[in-house]
Amino acid sequence: MMKKYLGVLTLVLSLCFTACDKDDDQNGVSSIPGCTDETAFNYDPNATEDDGSCIAVIEGCTDESAYNYDANANTDDGSCDYSIASQFDGEWRISLLEYEASIDLSPITDMIDDITIQIALALAGNQITLAGEAVDAGAFILNYADYTYQGILAFSTEEETVLGVLPIPSVPIDLETQGSWVLQDDDEELVFTDSTTGLEQVYEVVSITENTAYLKGVLYMSLDAFDFPSEASAILDLLGSDFELPINMDLQLERIN
Repeated sequence: MMKKYLGVLTLVLSLCFTACDKDDDQNGVSSIPGCTDETAFNYDPNATEDDGSCIAVIEGCTDESAYNYDANANTDDGSCDYSIASQFDGEWRISLLEYEASIDLSPITDMIDDITIQIALALAGNQITLAGEAVDAGAFILNYADYTYQGILAFSTEEETVLGVLPIPSVPIDLETQGSWVLQDDDEELVFTDSTTGLEQVYEVVSITENTAYLKGVLYMSLDAFDFPSEASAILDLLGSDFELPINMDLQLERIN
């Protein structure tokens, strides 16, 4: 008989505890910890009690393969850039410029009367070569937001004697351009297009880091821009007033800001 009473008592207590648990759930006593801030990165819609775990949303590029990958970002904002273009944004000083210009005089060699110059040209393969270097040779300001630029090329060539008979004085070069720029050929070429003349300057992008860049390019300049001595001018006049001198340039750039 006692066992029967104990069984009934156990059943009653079990039903009581079950009912109490249901009452507690209905009264909201039971809770689910988590982040309850709907603006947070890890918001939990099922959480009923904030446990302080909320993480603020940080927008940026979350693709590690992009050049502007942001390790701190937890929400991609669509800004990922797979070109190195953004790295050119800012002001760059031309800390070192090396130049070389070769003039092929083969077409006019027979027109030169000076026998000394004829012999010198023959020994040099009918080429006049000007070469040298300059420091602090100008600057570029590149705007990544709208792909515009301003450029200043300002340096003086070195004095030299060409072919051993033609003295070439130092020639100042002062060239200011502005317009648009673009990267092409898989970011291997940087192209500047002057908005006034439409002329292009094309540079090979050898390398670029956060604070330095190395470019190779060719600048075409009219011979009228050079103050050659009379001996050389007489020769160059034979090339024609529309002759443009190609100057091969290696540029070392340093970021200013």
